[in-house]
Amino acid sequence: MLPKAAHQAISLLAQLEACGLRKVVLAPGSRSAPLALALASFPKLKVWTNPDERAAAFVALGLARAFEEPVLLLCSSGSAGLNMGPALAEAYHQNLPLLVATADRPKRLLNTAEGQTMLQSYFFEGFLKDRFEPEEHMEDWRSIGQKAWQIARGPIPGPVHLNLRFDEPLYFEGKDIPETLKPIGEFHNAFQEKVLPNFPPKLLVLAGQLPRSLAQAIRPMLEQGISKGLNFWGDISSHLWDLSPFGAYPEWLWNQKNPAQTPEAILVIGGTLLPRRWDAFVQSNPNVRWFQALHFGPSSPRFHPNTQCLDLPLPELMNQLSLKDWETIDMPKAVPPLPEGWHDLSAAALFLQSLQEGDALHLGNSMSIRYASFLRHVMPKNLEVWCNRGVSGIDGVQSTACGHAVAHPHQRQFVLTGDLAMDYDNNGWLSSPPPPPMTQMVLNNSGGQIFRLLPGASKAAQSERLFATQSQRSFEWLAQRFGWQYLRSDAMPSAIPAVPKEQSLLWEAQTQPKQSKIAWQAWQKSILEQKA
Repeated sequence: MLPKAAHQAISLLAQLEACGLRKVVLAPGSRSAPLALALASFPKLKVWTNPDERAAAFVALGLARAFEEPVLLLCSSGSAGLNMGPALAEAYHQNLPLLVATADRPKRLLNTAEGQTMLQSYFFEGFLKDRFEPEEHMEDWRSIGQKAWQIARGPIPGPVHLNLRFDEPLYFEGKDIPETLKPIGEFHNAFQEKVLPNFPPKLLVLAGQLPRSLAQAIRPMLEQGISKGLNFWGDISSHLWDLSPFGAYPEWLWNQKNPAQTPEAILVIGGTLLPRRWDAFVQSNPNVRWFQALHFGPSSPRFHPNTQCLDLPLPELMNQLSLKDWETIDMPKAVPPLPEGWHDLSAAALFLQSLQEGDALHLGNSMSIRYASFLRHVMPKNLEVWCNRGVSGIDGVQSTACGHAVAHPHQRQFVLTGDLAMDYDNNGWLSSPPPPPMTQMVLNNSGGQIFRLLPGASKAAQSERLFATQSQRSFEWLAQRFGWQYLRSDAMPSAIPAVPKEQSLLWEAQTQPKQSKIAWQAWQKSILEQKA
């Protein structure tokens, strides 16, 4: 006879599977044993395991981002769940559907000095769509599966927390699902359409981070609009970046004084934009009208307090824009050559030139994503570009890439990241089954290069120790740890290395931080001084 914990776990999983759950990431532990063992009753569920809860959560985030469907993340009790916080915060701000189930002990054991027992009910406060904690009644365990799935999917997707209290015995055998635990149905969602505003003819559309499927859906409409004069710039994370090959357009626009090169209105679509310091532009151009249409619904104005927020599906909005004629704003058509020598920019450019159409590129935050955004002219069209631009900083770069890679095992995977991000996050490779091979370039400039470029941080006393956290170590040890092929470049190589098919490659670009800083600042200056 199955114990109560087994009935609870099987009932919940049966409901989630009926709703459409197919992917599970498990950070193993004892208190979560009922869920782990119950997985055997559901052959449709694909399961990955990873002993590091933080890395496991980012792997789940990568899966949710790749498939655009809820992924179930499981862990044990105590502080285990707290380690998943960074990935859930990122999922919340990217509007990615995650279901995180933290196993817990019965309430009677709280404040009794019981090991691995703490108040878990309010984990992840501030970055959840909802939370559930079922009571002992079996109907509770069945119903929360439906509710959690519906909320995680949307229409505004995001993470949902299930805190699940299991009493002993926790372990059991058997794969048959009792008839009384069979699922009871599924929910469906709808999105209400709203009225399109009247845009002026000189409109600039700025696309932030978008789900790839949504970007692909609106791409033909944007292409038609651009052919009719619509002004467009796509963030490197928008999956529309190749429609705007001049990556530095926002920064270039901020430096222009000619009214003919200033838009009459700006429409922001999607999520995070990399160049986000629009304050000076707003102050010097008070007559520019601002509109905002985020793919997950209305929100507070981002750049201008008088922004008109649109609650309108993006495909409908883009379709309407594609039918009109627009007034084109002149912008530079070419990008100056890179400064000579071996530095971060030349290393990143060499790496990006090696990519092919259809590849997936995963970018670290800080300087890696900035280099790629400015170097988009050397990247092939139809390159999938992925990055965590919610709240993560350097956290979870590799683990998220691992999650994406296991979702697309036949796609070539590439990672461009910095030394601190590579050092901080690599336990995604502990996942089982292991991720498929990737080619990774780490820009080893002996610390956090962005702090050497920020005026405030770079001028601070002891900036190298307090901000850049300077380090002189190589990453050959990491390649040896996971059995990767290793290549180190201290100068411009004579040829781009071949990408191995059956083994991951770690390509370490060893650069001098001062030379990289000079090259970046000189190249930026030459770009911003261009004439349209």
